[in-house]
Amino acid sequence: MTHFRAGALLAALSGLMISPAFAQEETPTRAIGAGVGIVSEPYAELEDDYRLFPVPLLYLDGGRISVSGTSASLMVFKSDRWEAAATAEYRFNGYEADDSPVFEGMDDRSGTLEAGGWIAYNIDETVYLTGYAVHDVLDEHGGFELRGQAAWSWNPHVATNVTPFLGVAFRSEELSDYYYGVLPGEAMTITNFNGGTGTFVRNAYAPGETLTPYAGISVRQALSSSWAVFFSARHEFLPDEVEDSPLVDDDGRSYAGLALGRLF
Repeated sequence: MTHFRAGALLAALSGLMISPAFAQEETPTRAIGAGVGIVSEPYAELEDDYRLFPVPLLYLDGGRISVSGTSASLMVFKSDRWEAAATAEYRFNGYEADDSPVFEGMDDRSGTLEAGGWIAYNIDETVYLTGYAVHDVLDEHGGFELRGQAAWSWNPHVATNVTPFLGVAFRSEELSDYYYGVLPGEAMTITNFNGGTGTFVRNAYAPGETLTPYAGISVRQALSSSWAVFFSARHEFLPDEVEDSPLVDDDGRSYAGLALGRLF
């Protein structure tokens, strides 16, 4: 599932910590909070079009340790322009067979824990580039994802910060096939489909390696010297290899999250 990404959130938090709105004897270097996220999946005939999940928020030691949404990071290197971190994130993708009639007779697809790292280069105060690499450590899909992202931060030193970002995700054959493919043993013709009004033919399908562009925005709004609201949204533009899956009937996948944070 799409979620708060560490790079965008860290930029928002960092801007918040040094904002003139928080000029005081001690500048806050930590934040804790919680919120809610919502995701829309591209699968056909879903019983529920959206799913909700909790969004934790934690920022310690000036950003060395952070938890944002479904990802956690530990900073291992930081200079004026470069940052690098080890990261772990939970992928909420997947479904249960009873989520949609198109999954009838299929095995459930589970979420999984992925681990890896990210490295960021700050071009100046407003523009930064980030590369991510994560791999499935629970061997659910057994694959990996590489992401490259560019972000632009507006008004990074005032109470309101807006950070739009663009990126592209390369997903391995194992990952894409697991969530959007149909195994040969799962191919079948479903009669009495959709309440008995038709027949659905589910052929074996494997999308293989995929390249998925995405765009999003992160916003933080200071409420006071101690409180701030964080919002993030992201939309993935699914490639043809995913759209052509018999399980999919949409060309995109979207996420939004909102959290309230206490600064100290």
